[in-house]
Amino acid sequence: MPGFARYAGAFIDIGLPKAAFIHLSDLCAKDLEKKGSDVIEHYLHEGQHVVVQVVKDPLGSKGARLTTEISIPSRYQVYMPYANNSGVSQRIECEAERARLRACLDAFRQEHQCGGFIARTAAECVEESVLIADMTFLLKLWESILEKIASAQPKQFIHKDLPLSVRTLRDLYKKVLIECVWIRKKPIIDCLNLPRFCAGNRAGHRTLHGRMSGI
Repeated sequence: MPGFARYAGAFIDIGLPKAAFIHLSDLCAKDLEKKGSDVIEHYLHEGQHVVVQVVKDPLGSKGARLTTEISIPSRYQVYMPYANNSGVSQRIECEAERARLRACLDAFRQEHQCGGFIARTAAECVEESVLIADMTFLLKLWESILEKIASAQPKQFIHKDLPLSVRTLRDLYKKVLIECVWIRKKPIIDCLNLPRFCAGNRAGHRTLHGRMSGI
């Protein structure tokens, strides 16, 4: 339904007690460039199904804030599947390093014909092979999200950021054996699913040892 401020926004039912809000400026840049309109009804209409990402949680009497410009973060990069270009964190000040990172991102995009990436501050001085593995991880993660979108029902929750345990293992998981010990079962289940997103030989043999016990 139309929002306020001369149709600058719209309210969307995402299954929460309060309707979420999306502003015109939070729509996908591709759509904005294609239509060039400043009226939200030229992009969204009542009854339309749209994939959105929560950028701000509900607070008090206000519902969640949404965007259709999907972004998926990893350790070194952020993947934006609908973007046409790439960028580098402004906190990386060395021009030579910025140029190196941009060249790496652009070469990967050209090879895989994918969306855009932003190199995060943590990517500074990181080996190219590690950056490529990180981008490959993001592409595989996005592919799994697309599979869920294809069969999703209206207002269905599709994806959330990886749990801390999985992010930690992802950042450490190289070509070496890592032994991980948890006191809860859930992180183990999450991490056993991690290798299907990892690049190359990183998705190797997985064995679970020991027994679960409470504390």
